[in-house]
Amino acid sequence: MPDTQSFRTYSAKPDGQNKRWVLVDAENKVLGRFATEIAKVLRGKNNPHYTPHVDTGDYVVVVNADKISVTGDKEQKKFYYRNTQYPGGARFVRYDEMMKKFPERIIEHAVKGMLPKGNLGRAMYRKLKVYSGSEHPHENIVATGRRKTSVARVFMKLGSGFTSINGKKVDDYFSTDVNRQKVLGALVLTESLKRFDIKALVFGGGITGQAGALRLAIARALVEYDETLKLVLRKNGYLTRDPRMVERKKYGQKKAQCTVALVFERKSVRDDVEVKANTKLLWQAGAHFGHIARRWDAKMKPYIYMEKNGVHIIDLKKTIVLAEEAFNAAENVAGRAKNILFVGTKKQAKSIIQEQALRAKMPYVSERWLGGMLTNFSTIRQSVRRLNNIRKMKFEDSFSLITKKERLMIEREEEKLLRMLGGIAEMTRLPSAIFIVDIRKEHIAVKEAKILGIPIFAIVDTNCDPNNVTYPIPANDDSIRSVELITSVFADAIINATTAQSENLPEEKVDETRNEGKNKNREGDRERGRFRKHSTQRNDGARPKDTPKKEDVVE
Repeated sequence: MPDTQSFRTYSAKPDGQNKRWVLVDAENKVLGRFATEIAKVLRGKNNPHYTPHVDTGDYVVVVNADKISVTGDKEQKKFYYRNTQYPGGARFVRYDEMMKKFPERIIEHAVKGMLPKGNLGRAMYRKLKVYSGSEHPHENIVATGRRKTSVARVFMKLGSGFTSINGKKVDDYFSTDVNRQKVLGALVLTESLKRFDIKALVFGGGITGQAGALRLAIARALVEYDETLKLVLRKNGYLTRDPRMVERKKYGQKKAQCTVALVFERKSVRDDVEVKANTKLLWQAGAHFGHIARRWDAKMKPYIYMEKNGVHIIDLKKTIVLAEEAFNAAENVAGRAKNILFVGTKKQAKSIIQEQALRAKMPYVSERWLGGMLTNFSTIRQSVRRLNNIRKMKFEDSFSLITKKERLMIEREEEKLLRMLGGIAEMTRLPSAIFIVDIRKEHIAVKEAKILGIPIFAIVDTNCDPNNVTYPIPANDDSIRSVELITSVFADAIINATTAQSENLPEEKVDETRNEGKNKNREGDRERGRFRKHSTQRNDGARPKDTPKKEDVVE
């Protein structure tokens, strides 16, 4: 009996396909037969590893598309139809007219009809490049590399091994053997030194940085030519990105080279030492970075100090003023023994929200905001009661009376309920206020709070609408350090108020403590302690954001 294991059908994988570039001349070719051959190459039917549901085809470059021909009298009788989707929007063009205006579209239209429909067919169609003349831009493989402030662009094609950099030979451009070996190392490693002609343009930075940029660009060009070389080049460190470039792009990251470091050294309207101290802490946490300028919300304009390198910079002095108002309002709410719900489900804020809410003994939502968590609170409470009943069953050892399968199902249910509702298990009534990180992501929570008239405290970035928030705090809501700093100070305000309330201080003294921060000439100890106490050295990937102004805030 034959071994059936050896007759397994081979199925190609989407990854690891080595695609070639095929150049085809359309001169004096018949359109239909020519399009059929191109479709076969695009689909990969000419390859031994052809798989119908996988894109195994090659790239096809067609030249001389204006010299294609058709049989019979199709030049006069063949039409191309389209519809503008408006009433009376039917349009048609005759073949000879299309040939004069857009000869490339004739071949593209014929080939597209022979490819599969859907995403697979569209992916195959994108590999087709058609040109009316005999010249095409795909003769060279183009790649770009960067190191420090140097940028290199490499044009590589099959040849005899001639390499030029800014019009000079490698030996003339680089005077040291170290830099020469760095530039040509990828070619030597892949035994391609005499196989390609390379023309390189490089500018910016020093000679060492330029050598590093060329090294990366040549390695990328080799991978573009043959993807099987990627593993070898990566293993030997030729495809490693410059980490300094990553740091420059992730604004607020530790050791990032920020060109706006002197933004906040401008002359202050009032020489307030406490405000300067807090501004420095917020700046060190990356709270001043907003979103990319094109993603901003215009209502945040009052809170934006300037735009630098396409990124909005938040005015931290206004952030401190609005944050102080928010902290005072939070103290007033917590001082009346009311609950404040902490909400933050994004990756950067999830653990911080949970930690600070537990420290302040307040409810929180850190996994996912369930629709109706506020507006349909009675139904949510039923799920919470179910969670409490399961806990009671485990405590009373009622699990021993049910089967193993039922016990596993209940444990899974408990795990799910605990993950989604564990933070509000002790919240028996609607919260008196809600603190949110990233109101764009938590837009459902914002809408529900507005419907019920619940005050909203929120960290508002430059891509948010501050009018949706009762007490906005303009700051970067994507930086872990920024979110941690502001959230911890907010939790401190709640803890101070609950502590004062629990100690049964005289009401006049409590009110005096709560309103102490509203005085512009208040003592520096309390003002300085807000943010300074929570200075953190945590490293995170803060990125650019946007911010609001006080005039736009709905009180």
